[in-house]
Amino acid sequence: METKNKYIKIGIIVSLLILSALGYFIFANSAKIVTIITPFMIGIIIAYLLNPLIVRLERRKLSRGLAISLIGILFLIIISLVLNMIIPILYSNISDLISNIPNYTNYYNNGVNWLQTQVNYSMLPQQVKDIVASQVKGNINYLQGFFLSILKNSLGAISSIFSFFLNFILGIFIAFYFLKDIDFFKRQVSGLIPRNWRGTVSATAAEINVVISNYIQGQLTVLAIVALLETIGLTIVGVKYSLVLGIIGGLANIIPYFGPFIGAVPAVAIAILDSPTKALFAILVFVIVQQIDNSIISPKIMSQSMGLHPLTIIFVILFFGTFFGLVGMILAVPLTAILKVIGKKILEKIV
Repeated sequence: METKNKYIKIGIIVSLLILSALGYFIFANSAKIVTIITPFMIGIIIAYLLNPLIVRLERRKLSRGLAISLIGILFLIIISLVLNMIIPILYSNISDLISNIPNYTNYYNNGVNWLQTQVNYSMLPQQVKDIVASQVKGNINYLQGFFLSILKNSLGAISSIFSFFLNFILGIFIAFYFLKDIDFFKRQVSGLIPRNWRGTVSATAAEINVVISNYIQGQLTVLAIVALLETIGLTIVGVKYSLVLGIIGGLANIIPYFGPFIGAVPAVAIAILDSPTKALFAILVFVIVQQIDNSIISPKIMSQSMGLHPLTIIFVILFFGTFFGLVGMILAVPLTAILKVIGKKILEKIV
């Protein structure tokens, strides 16, 4: 008995060491790991979106291979039509934004120089004039840095969009293999699980499947609706690049709590270049859309919540965001919900 307990303790220590080493490896190589898993995550998302339609066709006596082919062709047609409508506008907006950055910089510089001239010729004390001049110089440097950062980020965004499309294309092929060989993957995973654990693991996997399916389908639907509403709202109030800014707002909305603020910043920054009034209207658009989302869209679409306390959600978003950036913030909630399901099942088995 003592020998058995000794081996159990050794096994626990070894397992903890392995988990610690694995955790350190993931942390040290988080950027590379995110790059590798991105097309697989896209593939899983596409598979989750298409699988319910494939299952429905199977119930109508179609073979799984034929169902996958029909849904795949329809999916590619829809994606092609959407991209043909959006890409030209998106490219035009980004190109226009980049080309107009020098004009915006000159606009602000002229305004600041005019203000400094008025102060210099005023009756204010010299000490006040020096303070104003110092602040003006600092603001000019800040604005120049701000617009340069917008330019760099815009160029980076173009590169990111190109990279995303490559990952998206690869994700389509990965989704095809997931859907085609789903029974094979189930058998392979089941074979690695001890017989007395298979029932528990199967039940846990079913709960995780519900969590992931609800999250992906719900969030993508909310994303599309929010992006559309923000694009329409920004167009109505006359903010330039409304399509780009609306899509950014919709994508940022995936991040709970912080997303709407992150998505509003670029729109307000662009709107304030025209006038403070337009910036206020842009803020109003995001506030209204967010209220509609919180009170109508999300409660209707996200029919099954993640079952997490708001404080837990805030903590995991900050935690994952600190270590894994934007991707970590997006995946924080579903990963935590999955870990909760697994932890619950382990406790049920042990207790």
